[in-house]
Amino acid sequence: MLHILFALLASMHAYGQDSSYLTYPTGHIDLDDVYTVLDKQRKELRKCHQDYLEKIPGAFDELHIEFQINFDGKAVLFEQKDVSAPKLVALSCMKSIIQSQIFPKPSMGIVFIGFDSDLVAYDRIDVKNNPLSRNSVTLIPYIPQKMVDAMVEMYMPYYKRCFLHASQKKRSMKISLLWTVNENGLSENIVAQSKPQESSVDQCMMSVTKEHRYPTGYAPTSVRREFNVK
Repeated sequence: MLHILFALLASMHAYGQDSSYLTYPTGHIDLDDVYTVLDKQRKELRKCHQDYLEKIPGAFDELHIEFQINFDGKAVLFEQKDVSAPKLVALSCMKSIIQSQIFPKPSMGIVFIGFDSDLVAYDRIDVKNNPLSRNSVTLIPYIPQKMVDAMVEMYMPYYKRCFLHASQKKRSMKISLLWTVNENGLSENIVAQSKPQESSVDQCMMSVTKEHRYPTGYAPTSVRREFNVK
């Protein structure tokens, strides 16, 4: 008989965050309060961008960061991948500023914030005196990972059947399952990778995941789950 143990891991757009992302619901926050905190740091945040633009003369590149505000008002910055070294330096500069701030505590959970540098090429002369653009701070309605956990648990009897497709049923196996929950509550971009590889298991896992139905209206949310089969 197969005993299935699985550790829950999550990633949003390959970002990293602490365990509260898994255990807390999506809460509420006054976006104006977040804006006020970041507006006080606009000079430093814009300098990170200015220093970056000096390294790419004749070009302009926007800087976007997403972070989680925990239940205690602390920011957890998401990882950035597939960016150039100079851009990574600029993003790290902005992250260090954001991470040093204390934000208002969200109500009943955690929240996800997007920050876009409002520096544009033509306003460098007087940019230090201009307030931060209101469009620089946005709330991102990612689907709560607890909701994903409930869906995975509901479909666990069908996932267990997939493990029986292995050529050696008692063999230990690790399966990485990745997918995105889109705005319509459907699973897409589903990838399953078993070790040792069992293509029939992978196909079955993906077909089960495709049947998930989540509430609509959330921002596209990337999910990762690991199954350790013994």
